Amino acid sequence: MSHETQFIAGLRGQAKMPDLAIDHPPAEAARRFSVYRNNVAVALTAALRAGFPAVEALVGHEFFTAMAREFIRDHPPRDPVMACYGGPFAGWLEGFAPVVGLPYLPEVACIEMTLRLACHARDCAVVTQETLGESVGAGIVPHPAAHCLSLRSAALSAWARNSGRPDLKSAAPGEVLITRPHADVLIAEAPRGTKATFSDLSQGRDLEVALEGRSDPVAILSCLVRAGALTTGGR
Repeated sequence: MSHETQFIAGLRGQAKMPDLAIDHPPAEAARRFSVYRNNVAVALTAALRAGFPAVEALVGHEFFTAMAREFIRDHPPRDPVMACYGGPFAGWLEGFAPVVGLPYLPEVACIEMTLRLACHARDCAVVTQETLGESVGAGIVPHPAAHCLSLRSAALSAWARNSGRPDLKSAAPGEVLITRPHADVLIAEAPRGTKATFSDLSQGRDLEVALEGRSDPVAILSCLVRAGALTTGGR
């Protein structure tokens, strides 16, 4: 095992302090390494807390801290941009036994992660009601910041009640549109079939084909255009 591998494993609490050349007695070196390991854990926990405030509000500060320590042990950062830390968190929560009684919690985490992805996505011109006709020929695709989630639980309602969004506190399970056409991230309930339409557009299908067979194609298209969730560049 290389020194780098030993060092990372030690920071994650999965191995003893790495055998590195040091100028301190072993006990002092171990104490210093323990302080550094704790600082890393505190920093990563703070990053999770900043990224998933609604999840923390739902489970409480102390439980979230303990849960975060469990998560970061097996999921160190893969990206130097800490604003993106926590990508696997929603999936991890699905298998975390202590929260099995909160089936909406993984989807709340998914909402919060998707909001961050939308926030940091690149800017792009949006298709508007006025430019829709001329945009069709250029190939319409989802905006880089646009995402559509299909929620099995009342996760949007749980998120809204803990995020200052009273307009969504009664939201039912279903599809949710998240995007950022300009400066602000938008989140709203979406008509059934929006996610499938998104998938078709992402695969290069024409708008007409993507909307074909949907229960209410007019509502889907209106929702997407109104939210600024479409751009051009499909061909």
